[in-house]
Amino acid sequence: MFKTITPLFLLLLPLFAQAQRITFSDDEISFFQERKNTYQRWLDQTGIGKVLQMDQLEMTKNNTSVGLWLTFKTADPDSAIGMWNQLRRDFSAASGRTMSDELFLKFIQFMEIPAAQGNVQIYLRQSDGTLNRCFFIFLYDDDGVTQTDEKLLDCKAKSFDVTIERLAISNVTKGNTGTITKPLSSEEVFNRIGRYAHARYDKNLDGRYPKVEGEKISGNLFTFFVEDLSREVLTTEQKSIWCRTMEALGIQCNDITRERLEFDLRYNPDTGQLSCELTGKFGSGVYRPREKGWMDMEPDFESDLKKYTTLLGDAIKKYLEKP
Repeated sequence: MFKTITPLFLLLLPLFAQAQRITFSDDEISFFQERKNTYQRWLDQTGIGKVLQMDQLEMTKNNTSVGLWLTFKTADPDSAIGMWNQLRRDFSAASGRTMSDELFLKFIQFMEIPAAQGNVQIYLRQSDGTLNRCFFIFLYDDDGVTQTDEKLLDCKAKSFDVTIERLAISNVTKGNTGTITKPLSSEEVFNRIGRYAHARYDKNLDGRYPKVEGEKISGNLFTFFVEDLSREVLTTEQKSIWCRTMEALGIQCNDITRERLEFDLRYNPDTGQLSCELTGKFGSGVYRPREKGWMDMEPDFESDLKKYTTLLGDAIKKYLEKP
């Protein structure tokens, strides 16, 4: 009987372990906050603190996972990449261990948590304090082995950052009318942007019908995309001679390069800061590309996308600040 049960138990053991994840108490979370200082001292003692610094602790998955945020002591992406690569080489040569292993293992050691319930996230903050979303390093445990996922400027998007001014509204108190300023909530900002996007992109373009799709609001994040556009970013694109000939014969024809725009907007209602990552793609003018058939506008049309993103940011700011 035991010969039958034992292998089955061993097969189910990982499921039992996963189901028994610790839910950290308020006292334990306070302990983690205190231990941040210990981790920072270790960073400074090893010399890593010249490059990386403590940023914050993040509790996720219903307080069953602890995430440690580190940030670079620079806002320049190229400098950060050089510092990170040099740091890894120097650390490996001096200790014989990998930087990723040491950063992660010291974290779970100081926090006194199971490896499966912790992670280290390394980010690059821009000069305005916001995160560079094209740059991250993620350290975590997978079956007892430290794994590293990283994206170092591997991003095909352009961005804009604007500050939305508080709206002036009338306020009546005890018969007196005055004016107060009111910050826009995330819901208000995203609903307005949605209306602006539909008004700008939903239209008939010579037999093509682009429209805003995939709208999703999650807290302070709003995402959507538009495809089948033309001459939106790539304003100098023209129809082919063949297509113009067909039109001269009275036959509708449109083979102008198609465009797809993907929007990732984040808004901070406390500061009024609106950030947008805009990814531009293009495809055949003859047929509509499948999802994986779109090609990135960068590097061929980088300047076009950069110019468009800047103008779009100004236009959205102006629209949002209208009474």
